[in-house]
Amino acid sequence: MIYSNQEIESFIKDSLGVCEAVTITPLKATGNMTARLEDGGEVTLLNVLAGEKEYALKIKSTAFENNVGDAMNYYASKDFEESFLKGKYVFYIRSNYNRESKVYSALSQVKEYLPKVYGAQNDSYRSLILLEKLDISREPKDIELADFLRKLHSLYLDEKEVEKLGANVHTKEDYTRATALSLKLLDSIERVYPEFPKEILTLAGNVINNYAKVFDKMISYPRCLCHGDCTINNMTTTPSLKLYDLELSTYNNAEFDLVSYLVHYPTLLNKDVIVKFLSRYYDDDNFMANKKEVLSLNLLIYFVTRFHAMMMIAKKLDMPYMETSIKNYIYLFRFFNL
Repeated sequence: MIYSNQEIESFIKDSLGVCEAVTITPLKATGNMTARLEDGGEVTLLNVLAGEKEYALKIKSTAFENNVGDAMNYYASKDFEESFLKGKYVFYIRSNYNRESKVYSALSQVKEYLPKVYGAQNDSYRSLILLEKLDISREPKDIELADFLRKLHSLYLDEKEVEKLGANVHTKEDYTRATALSLKLLDSIERVYPEFPKEILTLAGNVINNYAKVFDKMISYPRCLCHGDCTINNMTTTPSLKLYDLELSTYNNAEFDLVSYLVHYPTLLNKDVIVKFLSRYYDDDNFMANKKEVLSLNLLIYFVTRFHAMMMIAKKLDMPYMETSIKNYIYLFRFFNL
């Protein structure tokens, strides 16, 4: 176990300022990939009952890095393990175990869109965070989300400022060191998903083999603090829109969050959904003329820094939403005429 029951109970009581006994039980979260990659799986996401009120408790540790590497290593290859150790920070996992509480505290300007934090603590390899327990609804609210993301993306624009928050900031070396890892993931996809479009894998391969140039292109566009894992599974829309799971927050193009949301849309995408959401975010009905290049770039970056790994993890973990997400990725790829 990452924490003993005594440590957890003491943290909860200190955070809430209570002395009476608290009840702690597992909290099942739908669509939560990262919780199942922590030590003990769903045991790291807990429901807390104190008095008559319920809370959510998240436990994270540095073990996540190795666990996520094992999960995407479909063929249990030693060569893959070595590539992962070298290139794993192309993902958003560097020091993510204690990131969430820092980012929540920096977002007071949009706190109505976030769960309340009651307490947090961490040491060199693990962390606890006690949060408001939210009612969960996955019904999309595209307009409200577009408005929130526009606010979020306007808050922290400077790289050094974002770094001080504890969010992830990629370097060019993070990309280039991941070349072998990313190519191995593409090879696995081609073998395990024989029907997946070859044109996507070919273009993704070109991106990976030119990671340095792609990184330079990415940073030529404005960047900001992004949620980093902006999917319907990390938000609720009842009774109002709230986003959570900020442990992958990253300094990136705003379009990374937009693409992430559309790829993991809970139903199959169509033109109307895409146009409505992006037109609202940009306040521009002509976004295809003005933003197509950066949106297309981030659709490819999303694939080679996250989605290819998720496709392989989905072969080991129960991630039923990925079937729709894969179809949505293909739809977006063709929508932007890549």
